[in-house]
This record gives sequence, structure tokens and C-alpha cells, in this order.
Amino acid sequence: TLERGPFFIDLKKHLVALDGLPLELTPSEFKLLVHLIRNAHRVVPPKELVWAVQQYECQDLHEARQIIKWYIHGLRRKVEPDPSSPRFI
Repeated sequence: TLERGPFFIDLKKHLVALDGLPLELTPSEFKLLVHLIRNAHRVVPPKELVWAVQQYECQDLHEARQIIKWYIHGLRRKVEPDPSSPRFI
């Protein structure tokens, strides 16, 4: 189990709650959120995030940024009150 701020994550059941309300995340979004929460103390490089989400070793930084941008966009739409002004991610 992980708890950080308003997030509660049951790692075994792959369940996420935000302020007590359940969230429906894709498996990739779940992996991304878990990795970000576990590494909240630092800036996580795009290539590392690609590996965490897809287990794909991306060699090109631009490609990694594009891949992660897509996942971050989807995750923000689900967890942020206002995705255009993110508070969490």
C-alpha cells in the first residue's frame, strides 16, 4: 500500500483512490502513478518513466518525452481538478 497526499494505492489489487474516491486507471497509468509517487522526492527522467510504464528501453530523449507526454496527459485528466493547472502531476 502506498499513501501520499490525497492518493491511496493498493498495489496488490491495483486500486487507486483520490480523496477517498476510486479512480479508474489503465494499467499503464497505474504504473506511471506508482512510479511517480515512489519517486516524489526527485525529478524522474522521461526515459526512466518509459521503462516504468512500458518496460521499453527508449534511447532517444525526444521519443521518450513524446511517449510520456501522452501518458501524463491521460493521467492528469483523471486525477487533476483542473488538468490545465496541475497540482499533483
